[in-house]
Amino acid sequence: MTIGRYRRHRPAPSRAALLGAALVLLLAIAAMLPVGALAAEPGSTVAAPAHSLLVSSTPADGATLKQPPDRVVLRFSDTIRDTGLGLTATGEAGAVPLADVAAAGRTLTADWPRASDSGEYAVNYRVVSADGHVISGSFAFTVKSPPNESRSASMSPDPAPSTTLTADNAEAAPHAVPGWVWLVLALVALAAIGLVVLRRGGPQR
Repeated sequence: MTIGRYRRHRPAPSRAALLGAALVLLLAIAAMLPVGALAAEPGSTVAAPAHSLLVSSTPADGATLKQPPDRVVLRFSDTIRDTGLGLTATGEAGAVPLADVAAAGRTLTADWPRASDSGEYAVNYRVVSADGHVISGSFAFTVKSPPNESRSASMSPDPAPSTTLTADNAEAAPHAVPGWVWLVLALVALAAIGLVVLRRGGPQR
């Protein structure tokens, strides 16, 4: 009598088990996604909400002028509303009367009085950004008029435009792995698992 030899095969995992493992893998990847990973990436058409910030001013913060400016100009990073405006200035002699305070687009302007003395001046502003967030802050400059110099003399060059950020917006967002990277990894893992399922599902010899 001839006794046939039987090769013992290790039982292949069922398709249900493999699909269950794929689901668990997807859930694990989803749990590792950082909050906001799928938010607007560079080049995305979805705009993340942001507040208007003061990016520069004329005169610049810390500037020293040979004569008083004709006007003050504040430039913001985004559109500001023309309501709820506040712009005041003070000097060594007290309050400085500003005229024609107006907002247009991203700019806030006001006329500076011609009859102003030499000294240090502080400008305080309060505006409302397009999203309703209130932005406030201040900057300062100094006027040092040489003796007997007429007001027709040109203004001294200002330092580079100053950048002023409010405290609640100055923190830079930490760098995070983009969400599309995690999605690509998930698709690659699913493709690999699907290939295993197809190969295991073939006829067994």
